[in-house]
Amino acid sequence: MTAALLACGPELPRSVQPVGQSGADAWPDVAAPLPARHDGRRDAALIVSVEDYAHLPDRPGAHAVAGAWYRYLHDVRGLPHRRIRWLRDPGGPEAVGAALRKCTGESSATPPSG
Repeated sequence: MTAALLACGPELPRSVQPVGQSGADAWPDVAAPLPARHDGRRDAALIVSVEDYAHLPDRPGAHAVAGAWYRYLHDVRGLPHRRIRWLRDPGGPEAVGAALRKCTGESSATPPSG
């Protein structure tokens, strides 16, 4: 399973080059119709969209961008709905961490040291 973190504003990304990955493919234009590839059926995704920040400027439209990514992952990449989790305004990093652990099947308990 591959994990990626994408942060973007309310504008839909149009072939944005991933940061720090030289030679990597550009991000797909999730706003455009794309042919189904269904090469991600064994993948899982956690999408986090935040429009209402407590200490930063709000990002209206973030949920629309996240929805476009959800449709791309399901319709084009073939991820089943049960393997895509979408958190809207989760309320803090703890909620995101809990959702990520749930997606990956990890326990929230701290592993024993030693």
